[in-house]
Amino acid sequence: MTMSTLFSIISVIGGLGLSMTATALLAAALFPGWVARARQRVTRMPVRTFLVGLLVGTFFMVIGSAMISAGGPVGFFGGIVVAGTLGFALAGSAGVAMSIGAGLPSAADVERPWQAIIRGWVVLFLASLMPILGWFVLLPIALLMGFGAAVLGLFGRSAPRVPEQQRSFIEITDEEVVASELVESVDESPVASGVGAER
Repeated sequence: MTMSTLFSIISVIGGLGLSMTATALLAAALFPGWVARARQRVTRMPVRTFLVGLLVGTFFMVIGSAMISAGGPVGFFGGIVVAGTLGFALAGSAGVAMSIGAGLPSAADVERPWQAIIRGWVVLFLASLMPILGWFVLLPIALLMGFGAAVLGLFGRSAPRVPEQQRSFIEITDEEVVASELVESVDESPVASGVGAER
């Protein structure tokens, strides 16, 4: 193996890692409530999150791959389906990275909360470089769990919105997500409905 080949491999790996990290940060910056809910799903029900990602994500990948093999305009739309599925998984993996980063707390997180995502993705990506185990086990599990977290994060209420300049994505905490879901369940309970009817 020549030095140029080795440098090319390292560049591709490094670029892939930076791209994954940037996608997670972009999702967290643009959709803080969604990423907060995705993180909560990963933390509180990891098995269900993985199974949702496995079933739904595999379904879309199989459909997209079949469309690609057909060629022509159908193949073009199949490529969009596959790319969209991977992009959705990477966006949802922001929740996975936040969970990992939260397990490695730092005092700097108070002023720079986005570092938790970077820390989590760096750990996840480096672990995924391990031959065989990382390539075929850790990274696929992380992406499938990210896809499942992204799907489950679409459902449920977010905490009340505040001006973006006053709040960062990391400040939408698990407690607020849980509290909002408790409020929703109380509003829909038979007791609350009866009280509302009497009024």
